[in-house]
Amino acid sequence: MDGTAIKELPCDIRNLQRLVLLNMKRCKKLKRLPDSLVELKTLEELLLSGCSKLKEFPQNGKNLSRLEILLLDETAIEKIPTIFSVRRLCLSKNNKLTVLPDLINYCPKLQWLDLKHCENLTHVPQLPPTLQCLDVRGCSSLKTIAKPLVCSMPTEQIHSKFIFTHCKKLEQAAKEEIAVYAKQKCQLLSSALKRCNGGFAPEILFDTSFPGCEIPSWVCHDAIGSLVEFELPPHWNHNRLSGIVLCVVVSLKNSQNHANLMVKFSCEQKSGECITWKVGNLIEQDKEVDRVGLDHVFIGYTNCLDFIKLLEDQVPRKCATTKASLEFSVTTGIGEEARFEVLRSGFSFVFEPEEIKVPVPRNEDVKGKCKTNGTSSANGCLKDQPNGDESPKGHFETCIESYITYEAHSS
Repeated sequence: MDGTAIKELPCDIRNLQRLVLLNMKRCKKLKRLPDSLVELKTLEELLLSGCSKLKEFPQNGKNLSRLEILLLDETAIEKIPTIFSVRRLCLSKNNKLTVLPDLINYCPKLQWLDLKHCENLTHVPQLPPTLQCLDVRGCSSLKTIAKPLVCSMPTEQIHSKFIFTHCKKLEQAAKEEIAVYAKQKCQLLSSALKRCNGGFAPEILFDTSFPGCEIPSWVCHDAIGSLVEFELPPHWNHNRLSGIVLCVVVSLKNSQNHANLMVKFSCEQKSGECITWKVGNLIEQDKEVDRVGLDHVFIGYTNCLDFIKLLEDQVPRKCATTKASLEFSVTTGIGEEARFEVLRSGFSFVFEPEEIKVPVPRNEDVKGKCKTNGTSSANGCLKDQPNGDESPKGHFETCIESYITYEAHSS
């Protein structure tokens, strides 16, 4: 019935007990749904996109126990139903929506939550660990998010994307919580990739973006501009490199064209070969053009299989340092001039948890300047300065500083 002039559904729709899909997209005169709708026990997809006069959803929506896809974008529904079976929920472009139900973190199958351009949404509650995509771009009134953002960290999920671009009123505490979630997610991805035995193509497995102008403090190596140059020590892969966290701050203030914005990562070797990753999209190419006037932080995580292979193939096997670089760039499409400026860029290596202890080089052997992320405690762990939490040496960013650059020397 999509695109028709229907104003309401009959109550005896309950008799369609084998109905799986109900499509009423763009029924702009539809004002109400009958309470009997929740008696459709086999309904799996309910598509109400563009029903702009629809203000209420039937009570007891949780009785739709097989509903997986619920599209309520461009409606006027203020109270969102909690349907525990839903896997994909779209609420975008709903200017009546101010809050989400707190019970949303009890939706065990929810994977995709679209809230973009909900201009009166002020808070994002705690989310379920199954969520793979959260899109709140253009939520211009959004100020706060739950802490922690996700009620528990997933152990098996690989790909995920959390987008907070063009949220102009996002508070500093919310930005910090997004960065904390990103750090934890990248650590867990390292373990998840190990269980999957690798085999991934070069791609970003997790990315997030939000307004900001600073590289998070836990990113070990950063530089002003788009290029980060560094040296890998001899036997650099002895501690089993498993991933790279990429971070970049992009200025969009002088931008005119925001279509298909991407941030790319390159690793170049002397041979001229390189690997390129797409770190993330700020604006997807669609009919709407966002005039973003903020600096934005992008964080992405990728596995290192192709990175390691390139280095091992191109670099002679000798006890010497290996020079490398990461270069970030922004493109707006084929043949178009990029009008964005990379202000800062950085990265951190992530290592697999060690089963066999590998000697850590002394700090005085390290060449170059790196961020100091913590101070040693009595038991030999490193304390993160912001919260005093302890983490074992050699697992994440604290190990990276010891392993990233030293003088070349013979065995």
